[in-house]
Amino acid sequence: MHKRSVNLFILAFALQLQSFTANALERFAVTESELALMPAYCQAKQGKDRGNRAINDQFRGIYGDQNWLNQHHYCDALKFIIRANRNLGNKAELRYNLEQAQKGIEHMLASEQTPDWILRPEAHVHLGKLYLRMIHLGKGSEGKAIQNFEQAILIQPNYEPAYSALSDFFADKGLKQKAFDVIEEGLKHSPDSKMLLRRFKELGGKTPPAPLVVTQPTAPVEAINSPVKQEPPQLGRATNSSPSEAPASSTPETSQKQTTQPKIGSPSNPWCRFCTDIEDKLPVENK
Repeated sequence: MHKRSVNLFILAFALQLQSFTANALERFAVTESELALMPAYCQAKQGKDRGNRAINDQFRGIYGDQNWLNQHHYCDALKFIIRANRNLGNKAELRYNLEQAQKGIEHMLASEQTPDWILRPEAHVHLGKLYLRMIHLGKGSEGKAIQNFEQAILIQPNYEPAYSALSDFFADKGLKQKAFDVIEEGLKHSPDSKMLLRRFKELGGKTPPAPLVVTQPTAPVEAINSPVKQEPPQLGRATNSSPSEAPASSTPETSQKQTTQPKIGSPSNPWCRFCTDIEDKLPVENK
């Protein structure tokens, strides 16, 4: 009788473990509704086009063999971002999803993908936003967020979402002039951007800056594709004048500012485009 009880206990435990494993796999697996919100390449990696050789070969030609082989990890990170946006009220679920997305993107940028992976700018912007969102959970970093936005701009100077994210950060901190400067710089590289033009006007801009015709100096390849530094850069303080009070780009004073480019870099971040004239630091962030 005792032996039978032990066997029943083992059977019950095995069934419970099987159920737990199935639930864990179901929790990790992407759903059709989530795939519908993700880029087409995620359908090819994890969805309805997974077995379609022609479609997969097409994406492989775009991203490269190694990058395409590992791209499902990036899709997993996007999935967790979607889940984080959906579970805002559940702090435990939110924390788990944000952490999984952060770890996934960091892993991709650090070791999985080649230096010329064309999604690097996008991945850096996603990672920067994740660092900001996790501050309220005690695990974020303003400095790392800034560095990732800067890294995206460094890799692709006309990448509009990076300028938008960086400007929004400064605006949320009350650094209106900094927010304006970032958008103005973005318009020099992407003068036809509707997103940046709208933000420029919202921040009080009148005449957009002239597009850059001279190629700006960039960091060496190894600096662009190396892991983002961990020290937060020194961030600028807002000027006393609001963006609406800033001189329009057509005025002589602003024209002088455009022709005289500031020195790029600071001791803590040599490729920080917007950390050149900074004296104050932002409030200490949560670790």
